[in-house]
Amino acid sequence: MLKNHCLAQAVSDSNFGEIRRQLEYKAAWYGTHLAVIDRFYPSSKTCSACGYVKPLLGLGERTFICEECGNVLDRDVNAAINIVTVAGSSLDTRNACGVGSSGMLETGCETAHVEAGTNPHLGLS
Repeated sequence: MLKNHCLAQAVSDSNFGEIRRQLEYKAAWYGTHLAVIDRFYPSSKTCSACGYVKPLLGLGERTFICEECGNVLDRDVNAAINIVTVAGSSLDTRNACGVGSSGMLETGCETAHVEAGTNPHLGLS
């Protein structure tokens, strides 16, 4: 990343600490939990089917092939499945996302709730 000055500048400008602070604030505001996973968790190296951890996985390998069970997935899809599994496995983070995270009944979508001063038939204020 240091070789690509434009990329390094964009990443340093993004201020990930501020993004996380705002996510924590909004999660507390809406009464949900934010799942924070360790930055060194091997989500790309872990098989989402059997849990086997590959010792080496180069950045050029875009397809994850498990040496134990033979599971074949796109590397990013495999990592996403692992992150969702870790986030959902903790009792602390069980409401991090999904239909029931707001504590509201599953009677309709969130946009169906009428706010003060709006016309429920037209959807306009």
